[in-house]
Order: sequence, then structure tokens, then C-alpha cells
Amino acid sequence: MRRNTARGEGGAVFNTGTASLRSSVISGSTSQAATGGGLANHGTITLTTTVVLDNTAAGSGGDC
Repeated sequence: MRRNTARGEGGAVFNTGTASLRSSVISGSTSQAATGGGLANHGTITLTTTVVLDNTAAGSGGDC
């Protein structure tokens, strides 16, 4: 997931339930008005062999 944009939280991923990412890259995504440029998690998430880098957010938490 690369170069995604969200007006709210989670430029690439917004999770409120249960999620699992395997062998993934979340990079270059943006949250324009909130937190979690790459990933916003309000549930349970499992990241396996996953890289989260170079994301930005208008609020706090550029990557997560």
C-alpha cells in the first residue's frame, strides 16, 4: 500500500476490528486532518513481516 491519502485517520489502513497484514509495505501515505498517516488501529492488528515507514499525518503518529 503506497501513496494513499485519507481526510481522517489512517492514510492506508483504518482498523476498528481485527486485522492481519502479512508480507506488506505501508509507505508514503498521508492522513490530512488526523493521526495515523500509514496506519490507524482502534482494534487488534497483527503485522507479520510488514514494514511501515515514511508516512505523514497532520496530527501525531505519522506511521502508526
